[in-house]
Amino acid sequence: MVYFLYFSLFFTARADRSVSVKKASEHHRSAFTLIELLVVIAIIGVLIALLLPAVQKVREAANRASCTNNLKQLGLAHHGFHDANGYFASSSVSGGRSIYRVILPWIEQDANANTTYANASAIKTFICPSRRGTTQQWSDYASGFSPQQQIPNSPPPDDLQLRALLTAYSILDNGGRNLSLAQISNADGTANTLLYAHKFVQPQNYPRINEPPFSPYDHHSTLDAGWSATEGGPQFQPPGASTTRSNWESHRMTSGMIQDANHSLDFTLSPGSSANAFPGRRDLATNETTGHEGLHGGPHPGASPCLWGDGSVRTLRYGFPGKTLCALWGWNDGVLVSIDP
Repeated sequence: MVYFLYFSLFFTARADRSVSVKKASEHHRSAFTLIELLVVIAIIGVLIALLLPAVQKVREAANRASCTNNLKQLGLAHHGFHDANGYFASSSVSGGRSIYRVILPWIEQDANANTTYANASAIKTFICPSRRGTTQQWSDYASGFSPQQQIPNSPPPDDLQLRALLTAYSILDNGGRNLSLAQISNADGTANTLLYAHKFVQPQNYPRINEPPFSPYDHHSTLDAGWSATEGGPQFQPPGASTTRSNWESHRMTSGMIQDANHSLDFTLSPGSSANAFPGRRDLATNETTGHEGLHGGPHPGASPCLWGDGSVRTLRYGFPGKTLCALWGWNDGVLVSIDP
C-alpha cells in the first residue's frame, strides 16, 4: 500500500510538472522573440527589394506608352496642319508664334492660341509623364534646328556625309520656305526623317520652369520656358527674360541624343567661341562634347521614343554620332543611315 501511494504521488507530480512546463512553454511562445522579429523584417525587406524594380518597370512602361501617344498626337497635329495648308507649320508660317501655338487647334486647344505667358496652363500632350505631372506649362518635345548649322564650314573633301549635310534642313526649320510632304518623299522620305524628339532636361530641373530663363551667352534664346513662350511680344515672354525669340524652346540641336542627367556645365553654347569646353555651334556634329541644355534626349532608359515625318513613333537609342543624328533630322541631304537598335 505504501508503494502504491508513493508511485501515485510520483506520477501525479510528474504530470503536474509536465502541465506546468507545457503551460509555461505556451505562454513563452505567445510572442515573437527579437531574433524572429528581425528575421521577419529581413524577409519583408528582401521581398520589397525584389518587387520594387518590377513596380518601377511597370510604371515606366505605362509612362512610355503615354509618352508615345503624346508624340502620335503631335504627329497628327502637324499632318493635320499640312492637310489644311499644303505645307508644314515651319518657322516660315509661325508669324512670331511658337510652333506649339500654331498646332493648338489640331490638339483641341484652340482656346489657348492667344493666351499670355502668365496665364498659360499645362497641356498634357506636351508633357512627358516620365518627367513630371501637369502642373506647369512645360513642353518636353521639340523639333530640330537645321542640321547645317552644326556642320564645320570646311569639311574634309573625303567626308561626303559632312559635305552633304552642309545644305541639310529639318522639316520645321526649312530656311524660311514652305515644305510639303511631296518634297520630302522625293528626297530622303518621311519615314527616314525625324520630326520631334524629347528635349534634354536635367532631372534636377524636372519640377522647375525657366531654368534658366535665357542663355547667359545668347540672350535671344530661351531654354525650358514652356509651350507659350513666343516672339509675339513681352506678354508672351517668360518673366525676367530679355529674349525676342523662342527658338530654343521649340527647337534643339540635331547632333545630340543623350539620356537626361544632371551636370555642372553652362546651359548653352557660346555663339562664337567655346564656353566651359563646349564647341561652337558649327562644330557640334563632329565634336562629341555633350551635357548642355541645347540637345535632344529623354528620361526613358536605353532609348527615347521619337516622332518621324510619316507620323510613326519609333525609339532611337542614345549615343548616336553627331553627324548621324544630323542626317536623320535632315530631309534633303540624301544621306540614309541605319537605326537598328
